[in-house]
Amino acid sequence: MSRSSFGSWCVVFVLIVSIVSVPVVAQSRYEILSGKQENKSPASTPRPTLQQLIVGLASPVYVTNAHDGTNRLFIVEQAGRIKVVQSGSTSPSVFLNITTRVLSGGEQGLLGLAFHPQYSSNGRFFVYYTRQTDGTITIAEYHVSPADPNVADSTENVILTIPHPNFANHNGGMIEFGPDGFLYLGVGDGGSGDDPSNNAQNINALLGKILRIDIDHPNGMIPYSSPPSNPFFGATPGADEIFAYGMRNPWRFSFDLATSQLYVADVGQGAWEEIDIVTNGGNYGWRVMEGNHCNPDLNGGVCTPIGIPPIAEYSHSFGRCSIIGGYVYRGALSTLTPGTYVYGDLCTGEIFQLSGGVQSVLFDTNMTIASFGEDESGEIYVVELGGSINRIGTGPGVDTPGLYDPSHASFFLRNSNSGGIANIAFNYGPSSSGLIPIVGDWNGDGIDTIGLYDPTHGAFFLRNSNAGGTTEITFNYGPAGMGFIPIVGDWNGDGIDTVGLYDPVNGVFYLRNSNSGGVADITFAYGPPNLGFQPIAGDWNGDGVTTIGLYDPGQGAFFLRNSNSVGIADITFKYGPAGMGFIPLVGDWNHDGIDTIGLYDPVHAGFFLRNSNTAGIADIMFTYGPTMLGFIPIVSDWDGL
Repeated sequence: MSRSSFGSWCVVFVLIVSIVSVPVVAQSRYEILSGKQENKSPASTPRPTLQQLIVGLASPVYVTNAHDGTNRLFIVEQAGRIKVVQSGSTSPSVFLNITTRVLSGGEQGLLGLAFHPQYSSNGRFFVYYTRQTDGTITIAEYHVSPADPNVADSTENVILTIPHPNFANHNGGMIEFGPDGFLYLGVGDGGSGDDPSNNAQNINALLGKILRIDIDHPNGMIPYSSPPSNPFFGATPGADEIFAYGMRNPWRFSFDLATSQLYVADVGQGAWEEIDIVTNGGNYGWRVMEGNHCNPDLNGGVCTPIGIPPIAEYSHSFGRCSIIGGYVYRGALSTLTPGTYVYGDLCTGEIFQLSGGVQSVLFDTNMTIASFGEDESGEIYVVELGGSINRIGTGPGVDTPGLYDPSHASFFLRNSNSGGIANIAFNYGPSSSGLIPIVGDWNGDGIDTIGLYDPTHGAFFLRNSNAGGTTEITFNYGPAGMGFIPIVGDWNGDGIDTVGLYDPVNGVFYLRNSNSGGVADITFAYGPPNLGFQPIAGDWNGDGVTTIGLYDPGQGAFFLRNSNSVGIADITFKYGPAGMGFIPLVGDWNHDGIDTIGLYDPVHAGFFLRNSNTAGIADIMFTYGPTMLGFIPIVSDWDGL
């Protein structure tokens, strides 16, 4: 996608559009988990993106749905609140508040939520939390209010408690109904290192286990019963509630909607993270085993291997530390290959996929990932502990701003449309040399990276990563020293951005379909010559092809064209103040697949972004970077999300 190096203002003006026609002159680390390998999708294959949906939450740790046909999302906040978000909305409201009952902080808090399979008719749902004031693991039942489907009755019925007296960590926290209608619980081993009480291998203890209970059939005064098919039911030695054992901290698990297999991500200790397919009666090895490996802290790391080995594991290389279990994708939108298991790592923010037995990095994010979730259509969501809910979707990511300091040849890139410090900063190219920054996806990997254009020599210097280093692509294109202006776009819809030039003296565009020297592939005149109009380029109609436009700074007017050819403007409007030195920007600010305009005010370092190509006030406004220092704004999708 093309990204103009121009953008915004300090006071927003609403201007009346003049209906005119423009006169025409004839004429980021995608790695295999066992090493380092770039993971690129073909240009013709839509690359999955992360789409931020909800922000402003307080330490969210889970998101789920009620399976009731309403398509609502329910978000668990660690302190003890559950919030509900209506279908199509991004504004949550409080569904249940039990903060006075919940001991929260670190690994403790309100950790899990599950709706009864017949919730639409019985209104029952269940929560998993650590209790004030002793940290006891508590499974409790609540009901929806009969008066309001978006508010719960605060009356609590405690179903099960599990003492957790010695340490605050390893509480587990997942609770979910299986396809058999029973309620499954993921319980940690009780905390500390190396499971000092050996709870995970103790079949009489409920810690370090996957439990399965029947909450529809009480056992006398006990508000649940244990299914007779549980491995230690009845006279068989062991606790009736146990389904599987040998777990360290099964923070998140899920059922494959197609196969009913139970995927458990068991958080490792010092070296290995594992994914298990858990079956009835299975022993998964902890504390003797960590993944496929003998625990190095026991017996000098020498053991007789026990238990069912994981289907996949990864080491703590590259700063990885704790697996966050996710879901097998079975969504209706074909966002991912069906059967792909999606999961993440707490420390690195990476989101992984396991497909065909191969692990790879799907996204490399800056998020602190707390959990994943599913909606009623099987689409997967990512819960960011810092306060947001994101959906894995297809199509474009969100374009965000950056700044180029020509005096020091420094780039300062931001991964959100908000004020703050740069997420990515580096130097590239010579300083104070008159080079012009450009941005594009030069290799079709879905991540836009920077480049420089030298107008004195007609030379392009393109970089395939947003980091300092040497140029990956260098070539000459067009005349030198003639005042031509560089533009960038995907002119043929192949998923790779290539360069172009605009001749302001004659109002002519020269577009190239490859990043190499040669003659123009597309040449046409558009707009009046020699009037100071500034070229821009974007996908104005969402068809995947970048086309050109012009911005008239004297009138504050935009003239956009839906084809790269001679003709009149397809879209014309005014936006922002005229004659104030504002610089036009182009980007997809809301990941809807359509590029829209914005303005940058260099005097006040203000960005004013619009979500439609029409007159009106800014939809997004913020300041970023220093004022009046000659910084040049750039815009693109820096992280591919």
